[in-house]
Amino acid sequence: MWVFSIYGFYSIASAAKTDGTPDPNMVMVRSRCKHHLQNLQKRCPELAGSKLLSPPTRDCGYRLIVPKSVWVQDLQEIAEEQTWAACQWIERTERASLTDMFEKCPLKNSIIARHRKNLPKRFGAATQNAAASE
Repeated sequence: MWVFSIYGFYSIASAAKTDGTPDPNMVMVRSRCKHHLQNLQKRCPELAGSKLLSPPTRDCGYRLIVPKSVWVQDLQEIAEEQTWAACQWIERTERASLTDMFEKCPLKNSIIARHRKNLPKRFGAATQNAAASE
């Protein structure tokens, strides 16, 4: 599952037991940006005690392993915070705006390259810049 929020961009997958099989009670909340997970830990005190892991040679370089029940509750709270109708109307706060987050995202050029045909025309300049940097 992918979650794109005002706190960061996350990939969530089942965590593995010590024998390598999926653990139905635990999840890995992964991110390519360390500060996205730190933002999540600040927002969700239940996650603050989870160790921020940085395993080598992984596509998402940072992760938290947490009980699924805790993640579900935190995700529900984050979803309930949503009060905006569309991204362009989100006011800047102390939290990173979605636009700022996307601009800093290491996947930005990859996302634009893969989805260029489906992006709204207002992203035209961004897609032109991404194409030039590929």
